[in-house]
Parts: sequence; C-alpha cells; structure tokens
Amino acid sequence: MVRETRVDVAVVGNGVLGLAVAVETARRAPGLRIAVIGPPGRAGAATAAAGAMLNCFGEVTRYTGWHPAAQAKFALARQALDRWPRWLEQLADDAGPPTGETALRSHVPGTFVVLGAGAGAIAADNFTALCRAVEEHGEPHDVIDPVDVPGLDPGPQDRPLRAVHLHREGCVDARAVLAALEAAACRHRVRMVPDTVSEVLVTADTVRYEGSGWPTAARSAPARSSWPPAAAAAS
Repeated sequence: MVRETRVDVAVVGNGVLGLAVAVETARRAPGLRIAVIGPPGRAGAATAAAGAMLNCFGEVTRYTGWHPAAQAKFALARQALDRWPRWLEQLADDAGPPTGETALRSHVPGTFVVLGAGAGAIAADNFTALCRAVEEHGEPHDVIDPVDVPGLDPGPQDRPLRAVHLHREGCVDARAVLAALEAAACRHRVRMVPDTVSEVLVTADTVRYEGSGWPTAARSAPARSSWPPAAAAAS
C-alpha cells in the first residue's frame, strides 16, 4: 500500500538528537507540521543504551587543540555545557509532570577524573591536558586527593595517582530524558511515524523516504539551531 504524508519538517531518527531537533523547531515555529520518523523499539540505538555522561573537559586529550576540527568540537561542547541546566529545565516544563520532573531529577552534577598508576604515558599526557584546559578556561574544579573520591576502591596494581573533580559536568538518565522528549514532542503536536527509513531521496522541496514497504513524501524546510543535545548526546 502506498501512503503519502505531507509535513513542513521531517526528522529522520527518533533518538535524543532527532526528538530534540523536532521539539526545538516546534518551540520556534509552532505553526509548522513536524514529523519524527523512527521505530518505537529503537533497536541498536545509542540513545537507549548510553549512560549519557555530560562531559566536556572530561573528554579533553592532548590532541584536543591540535586541529581546527577538534578545536571547533571542543568549543561546541563548552557551549553545550553552559546550556545544559537551562535546557533540561525547559524540557521538564515542556514535558510536564511526572515525566519532565523525572528527567530533571536524573541530572547528577559532578565528575571525577582519576589517573591510575597503570594508565601509561598517553593517559598521563591526557590528564595533564585536561588540567591545563580547566585552568585556561576558568572551569570550576578541585584538584583532590584520590582517596577522597567516593566509592573508589582500586586494586593494588591500579593505585590512583591524581584526581580532579569537575563541578559542572555529570550525567543524566538517558531513558528519562528520552521519555521527556517524547512527552514534549506530543504536547507540541509533533507527529511520530513508527517506521524505519531505508532511503532518503531529495528532489526539489520534497523528501521522499521508503520504510517498511511504503513510501511517504514530506515537504522539507531548513531548521537551523544549536542546543545542548547536539553536542552532548548521540542518536
């Protein structure tokens, strides 16, 4: 059976990134007809499996400043780090209780980065680069004694040498955030298309995709934006 659906914006992928794109677009242009296409089960998707660490400086390595692309990625990650708290609060408001409140409460601030004795020269260089980066950018942190890291109980061969606590980094429950995005999308009247896209063909102003045996056409419209999930999560 051939079916055709026309919308203003079609988002392929229903993970954190796809849903965040749809919700943000709906916020900025409430009159647009928006559809998100993706299978409900999300088999093999990173969103449902990820621990959702909100790390920026915690991901710094000695190579972070070596190439313009790496520098640009780090700059985007710093923007995301700045925006995450407000973005999560806004998502909670959009989703409504109890789903939004659950996502908001899942945010656990603070990340410990520990350098162990058996880490090797590369890890030591990366730890030094991290410490240099937080100092250069004025990122709130504490250099602490590794014995003060809660729950750390390494074996003798993995004795910790140095540790840093990053105040603003941390984690969220990816599944709670995903549920909040689904609820927010529903409240913004975003249409969910429970299908798997196997091909996207772009001709003029039409995006034609085929999934699960039936093609669907959707009017396309550009949606340019930047907000935390674009840098902090993967779909």
